[in-house]
Amino acid sequence: MTGLHLLYVGLIVFAVSGVSANNSPMPLTYDPAKDIILNSQSITEMSSTGVRVVKDGGASIGQAIEFFSGTGERAESHPQVYVDIRFSAPAGRYTVWLRGRSDMDDMTDSVWLQVDDRIGTGTGGLRMGNWLDIHPAGVYAWAGDSSSSMTIELKHAGDHVIRIQPRQTPHRIDQIWLSNSQLRIPNTQSSIR
Repeated sequence: MTGLHLLYVGLIVFAVSGVSANNSPMPLTYDPAKDIILNSQSITEMSSTGVRVVKDGGASIGQAIEFFSGTGERAESHPQVYVDIRFSAPAGRYTVWLRGRSDMDDMTDSVWLQVDDRIGTGTGGLRMGNWLDIHPAGVYAWAGDSSSSMTIELKHAGDHVIRIQPRQTPHRIDQIWLSNSQLRIPNTQSSIR
């Protein structure tokens, strides 16, 4: 009977250690042939209030998207504050990482992200960001939803749209990375390129 208990405890320890390894950071593995990087220069439409593009020396291209008002408890079908980014990509499943920054507290650091046919429906919004759950205030760093990865499915090849709406404010977003291989949070705060 003792052997059976030891086996059971061993299986639990093995399972728990496997889970923590799956959530641990991994080296940043950007593949320029398959991955997509979006930033403030990629914006195709944005609301006239609650968001702006600001100069920022800490951002990868010297500017970032700043949300400063218009928070919402869920993704809205007709938001007052939003950013739309059009891009072209092959069909497939992508892990989405945001590089963002908040200078305040953990109630100022998240967005809703929708893609393609979910835009305008008020459904299918991914809660993204929450940098301050895992990174210090005032620095750009990577997050999915905190350290958890979030994925989107692009159902067809060609043109797509991502819409971002603020869930909490104020914060800045430097880069949006759609990856085929970065399944866990990067082990660096550095930008891509």
